[in-house]
Amino acid sequence: MAISISKISACCSSARLKLSSVLNRQGPDPGRVVAQLKRLVHCTAPSDDDIFYVSADHYGGAVQAMVHLIGCGHQKIGLMAGRFSPQIYADRYQAYTDTLKKHHIPLDYRYIQTIDAKVEDAKHCVEIMLGLPDPPTALFCTNDTIAVGAIKAANALHKKVPDDLAIAGFDDSPICSMMEPEITSVHIDTFSMGEISANMLVALIEKKELPIRSQCVPAQLVVRKTTALRAFPDSSC
Repeated sequence: MAISISKISACCSSARLKLSSVLNRQGPDPGRVVAQLKRLVHCTAPSDDDIFYVSADHYGGAVQAMVHLIGCGHQKIGLMAGRFSPQIYADRYQAYTDTLKKHHIPLDYRYIQTIDAKVEDAKHCVEIMLGLPDPPTALFCTNDTIAVGAIKAANALHKKVPDDLAIAGFDDSPICSMMEPEITSVHIDTFSMGEISANMLVALIEKKELPIRSQCVPAQLVVRKTTALRAFPDSSC
């Protein structure tokens, strides 16, 4: 999940920021980055409690997507999980399993795939999953690139979306409204994250006391055309 410089520049333009301060995305070794910098505000939740950070509610957003799919009449819901940003995807995975448990839906590991967030990888894995004797009727994809691959797999197998296979993505990237059908996805307010991060960074530069070290920005499901009420819901709903 990227937060572009343009989204934070307006918040920082009047602060005369120096290069000794930085806004950082989660990377492979945030601890090494922190050790080299005077001030740092993370744009995701880091593992180091001593870092100031702003994060999105990845868990809550994923719960919204799962509750929506269940509400549409699905119980055989697959999970297409990405590998990048382990902590983020761990939150989304946990929301998937917790929501199934809360709704008394058995966890079927045949319906779970962890893949690189690439369209072709997603397409291949979804084709295999849809070849099961009792395939899932819905997929929760932990990012929108994976959701695009899922749609391509459904098209290749002549499955209608959402009639034969409902698909929900995550991040609400621009591709969601470009696809046909348009993708239901969880929206992350990256502008608000950038604004809050910039304000925290300015406060640190000005040596102001910050009452809290972290803030979590809510996520919101945006329902589009890849999900809909099932004509014949699963019998145990």
